[in-house]
Amino acid sequence: MAASTLVPFKLFVAANIQRAFAPGHPREEVREYIRASSATPRDVVMTYYAAMRSFDVLDRVGEIRMPTLLVHGYYDIQLPVSQMLRMAKDYPDAVVRIVDAGHELPVEKPAELTSALDRFVTGQVGGVQLVG
Repeated sequence: MAASTLVPFKLFVAANIQRAFAPGHPREEVREYIRASSATPRDVVMTYYAAMRSFDVLDRVGEIRMPTLLVHGYYDIQLPVSQMLRMAKDYPDAVVRIVDAGHELPVEKPAELTSALDRFVTGQVGGVQLVG
């Protein structure tokens, strides 16, 4: 979603933040993120979104030759699960965890993320896992 003069900046920010969270995430926390992000200067936000749109390394992931943990939110519409799974098939040693969260997985499900990281670094997990 690109901001233009047709879409007020604060509306652009609010729409993108709301889309980043899974359905049912506490509204007050989403509103706080919208408030904080709306206070960020417009040029900073727009530069961030432009950088995100132009960052594409999918053709290079096969070059990674080490165990890799991919933790992804099931409801992430900014980077869909299908795209992450396509990327994961090119990692020879990928461990994939799909968590019941959106793009803001570290905020929405910090315990699940911490558990995934802990299990990965201690060698307790492998393959693809769906986490409720």
